[in-house]
Amino acid sequence: MSNRPTIKLRSKYFTFRVPLGNGPILPVDGGPNIEERTRPGRPSLTTVTGQKLITLAVPAFWDGLADGRKENVKPDVMQVVDLATDLPAIDFTAEGPMPYSGMRFLMDWPEWGNLLPFPSGQGWLQAELVLKLVEFNDPQAIHARKVGHGRDRGDGDGGVRAPASIVLPRPMNLVEVAAQYAGDPGEAKAIGKANGIHDIKKKLPKGRHLTIPAG
Repeated sequence: MSNRPTIKLRSKYFTFRVPLGNGPILPVDGGPNIEERTRPGRPSLTTVTGQKLITLAVPAFWDGLADGRKENVKPDVMQVVDLATDLPAIDFTAEGPMPYSGMRFLMDWPEWGNLLPFPSGQGWLQAELVLKLVEFNDPQAIHARKVGHGRDRGDGDGGVRAPASIVLPRPMNLVEVAAQYAGDPGEAKAIGKANGIHDIKKKLPKGRHLTIPAG
């Protein structure tokens, strides 16, 4: 349809390629969930209650006028938008020139932009949207994999750990990350593989997002 760069949305049910629009793909949510606890007559306290899900805003643009053609792009647009309406929700992996490439996401309802009608009125020649991709941590994974000998690793579920995303509170290497967040320094290589990091002893900066895989 066009020569625009694309990202690939892939699951065992489908593979869709989404042509990117103008502007960068931006994380619009994620990191620590910071709350204020007020105290009458005294300064408020800062509390952190877990990690928020990473959400990406993805500008997308389908162009049915590329290469001098007049193509109805509505079917391609709606197969992606339908991911936000299917119940139960379908998770997928998003890959390409984007932050957190390779992570699993769900599709939230997009922001609709300009729609250029097809001459027949039954579709669009061009469609501009901002897709909302929300990090997916599979709740079923909590029950799917057990940690050796049933040890509790801080997840409160008898030694079972679900996938999670974290934000480093200080400079750390993956051995330290594995010890603190997975309960086992030996999982450093698995965490590195999940995040495309080969040197498990390299210090990563404070504020770096990491995915901690299940198991």
